[in-house]
Amino acid sequence: MTITVGTDTYITVADADTYVSLNRLSTDDQREAWDKLATADKEILLRQATAAIERIRFPGIKQDNDQTLSFPRYALPPTPKRRRPESSFYNDEWLNDTEVPDNVISAEVEEALELGSPGADSKRFDVMRGPVESYKIGQLSENFRLRSSSGNSVETILRSRRAQELLSLQAGGSYSVY
Repeated sequence: MTITVGTDTYITVADADTYVSLNRLSTDDQREAWDKLATADKEILLRQATAAIERIRFPGIKQDNDQTLSFPRYALPPTPKRRRPESSFYNDEWLNDTEVPDNVISAEVEEALELGSPGADSKRFDVMRGPVESYKIGQLSENFRLRSSSGNSVETILRSRRAQELLSLQAGGSYSVY
């Protein structure tokens, strides 16, 4: 079974291969692991990464009620009204994304890479979700609590730190200040 863009993924396997070749060194462990995978395995990883992204609640609404995936979507401008200068191009109307933002597509591939070849990000993810919240040895201590207690945040759902960073703005983690 092949994946379908817009139904169970945001990107084709061929485009994901291009992204990996343009954004990862040839000696990168995750790139090497990705290159060795069969197309069917890459499809599975992309489908799993998309499913993880879909568990995040994004602000705004889907552009079309009949679309399967969360993007493209309508969203309010990221700048709060009280912070907008009078000459700002923002108004109270919804911003209309007619296409899936590039950072969402990139986040899917980054998450698929992490799922296919778990690295330090997955180890950290497992520790943060594990039973130990912190430890102390003499003067040294480490705290593993998540920054967000919401089970819906990018850091509680996505393993890849790169994917988390790429989706932080989309998930409402920031806004512009003038």
